[in-house]
Amino acid sequence: MKHPLLILSLFATLFSCKKEHTPDPEPGTAEHTLTRSFLFPGEGIRLDTAYTTQQIPATASMKTLNAQQGYFSLYFGTLLNFSSFPNKDFVAISIPLSKLRPGVVGDYEFSHTQLNGTTYTPVGDVKGSLYLRYYPKQVAILDANGTLATPGVLRITAYDAKRHLISGNFSTGSDGTLALSPLTTGYAYFKLQLTGSFTNLPVEQ
Repeated sequence: MKHPLLILSLFATLFSCKKEHTPDPEPGTAEHTLTRSFLFPGEGIRLDTAYTTQQIPATASMKTLNAQQGYFSLYFGTLLNFSSFPNKDFVAISIPLSKLRPGVVGDYEFSHTQLNGTTYTPVGDVKGSLYLRYYPKQVAILDANGTLATPGVLRITAYDAKRHLISGNFSTGSDGTLALSPLTTGYAYFKLQLTGSFTNLPVEQ
């Protein structure tokens, strides 16, 4: 009577081991998109540009610079190759590794100031920057952390720590003034809006 029980026990053990070693499903294809609008409302000048692209390169990294400092960084474009043409801007987004939540997934605010009564208090941990040419000889390096009314948000929806793949989206922007020389004299008020998404983007370690 012991032999059938022993055989059943062995089958149960083998079945359990087989289930434990089922390979993880393959991740989907890496995809990303970026939308950028750079507008000069009410200025009567023709420097407005806006586009959406999936062709601009996107990269991500999680690197420790030293014992106290490390960053998760997300880049759209190539810093050495940005120009006035669509798809050639350079967007940089970063957050200290120490500010990432366990499991990484979550919403993270871009750095901005918040009005509390009569005092402005800095809040948020994400830093955003945009490098672009808005005129053939004019280069702008703009903070892109949102505005006082609409702070920027980086949303990480999934992180595969085994394969180092990350997914999520962001929405941010800024407003301010830029010099119009040599097109004309003076300064012009601008509004910048950046949105993007990334799915299964490899994260360099």
